[in-house]
Amino acid sequence: MSKGGIVGVDVGGTFTDLVMLDLDTGAMRLAKTPTTMDNQAFGVLAALEAAETSLPDVALIVHGTTTTTNAVLERKLSKTGLITTDGFLFPNATLEERGLMQRKGFPESFDLRSMRRFLSEVKSGQSEVRAPVYSHEAYDILPDEDIVVSQPDVLIVEGLNVLQPASLAKEGNEIPFVSDYFDFSIYIDA
Repeated sequence: MSKGGIVGVDVGGTFTDLVMLDLDTGAMRLAKTPTTMDNQAFGVLAALEAAETSLPDVALIVHGTTTTTNAVLERKLSKTGLITTDGFLFPNATLEERGLMQRKGFPESFDLRSMRRFLSEVKSGQSEVRAPVYSHEAYDILPDEDIVVSQPDVLIVEGLNVLQPASLAKEGNEIPFVSDYFDFSIYIDA
């Protein structure tokens, strides 16, 4: 059975460079192809082809990108925001009042209506949208603090509860899921 190869790829602004070590023979293959800026994956695939290999023959790919390094150095990155869903926990006083303090962190302890409103306002392009702040030191929502999100190109929303379904309204009307506001979701099991 073939062990495959280890591929190292660097995507630059002009060229995509590839080196492949064949684990069966020890042979080294090199390739240089034009970078395809619209979709850099096409340049990587072209480099694999130029090295006379294909994805099924690859055991491991190590990828670096000069274009990302240059974007950081030249400050040409997308405007990105980060929100954690902890800020949408109900305040401790509300949790105590509702008998939910022992369920803190479970779906029913989050203010999903406020979270959906926040996401809707961001998605609709409002100039400034505010989100509550949760303190892991105070173990509560900070009443006089908020995070301001100002028309980000990308908004990262961290928290497992973004995947939970919404409850149906008593009238039978549909309520959107939090995830309905996302263009792209990634689940990381850490």
